[in-house]
Amino acid sequence: MKPNISEFSYGYAVTSELQTTHFGFTAVPVFPSLIQEGQPGGGYDVMLSTPFFLLFIQFKLSDYMKSRRASEAQSSLLDCPFYRMHLRPSRHSLQHQMLLDLNNSGNIVYYAAPAFHQPNEFNDFFLNRQVVMNSAWFPPSLIGPLPDAQDHCVSFRLNERAFFCSDAVELQKEFNFETFVSGLRIEFDRQVGIGSDRLEYVRNVAAEIEGLRRRYAADQEGDRVLFGERVFANMHPLERLVINARMAIDSHVFLVRRAGQ
Repeated sequence: MKPNISEFSYGYAVTSELQTTHFGFTAVPVFPSLIQEGQPGGGYDVMLSTPFFLLFIQFKLSDYMKSRRASEAQSSLLDCPFYRMHLRPSRHSLQHQMLLDLNNSGNIVYYAAPAFHQPNEFNDFFLNRQVVMNSAWFPPSLIGPLPDAQDHCVSFRLNERAFFCSDAVELQKEFNFETFVSGLRIEFDRQVGIGSDRLEYVRNVAAEIEGLRRRYAADQEGDRVLFGERVFANMHPLERLVINARMAIDSHVFLVRRAGQ
């Protein structure tokens, strides 16, 4: 059964909850429209004034699987009902490979997918600020590379088991919100020494994403230039990073800080 909620609404709800305190962190979304008139760097420089690290999230929706005819049920992998999060096939886009490369190089990257599909469930979770708790959180590195250009998905029951399909490989790691937050704690401790090099950190990640865009765009589309380099040259590094992340890998960018910073 296809989800009866929109990806935009789901992403908005997750973003809203991540901005409030969850286990001692806040994750603030970065938008490409923060420049304040008369202030060099504008809102971007303000956002970089306290310790943070970058978080990339790709929002997905989940199909609700309730029939025993589902291959995962027939193979006794998962009891019904369960959910399927579809990955973008490489024949259409190399998004997953770019997210995987970004993750494997040390960046914090996640797919977020709801373990619900109906508006009444969504409304209840949203009003009680439980959307993130009722979502699955999969780093691309947990899934690994796609073996071919065919359709693939991650099938899961929240707080139980998850499988990469069609190969039916079990993902050997918890994928709930508590595990996600534990990963944020580890990353914050790793990044705490960035100090005055925060702008350089952003500049380096922006260059990394631009490198992925050039590499994989060339693989799929020849030498066609996707974005104007002269336009990017005049942008703040954080703005460059956000625009590349959204247009090349359809990922939302968050600055994660300790609560109260």
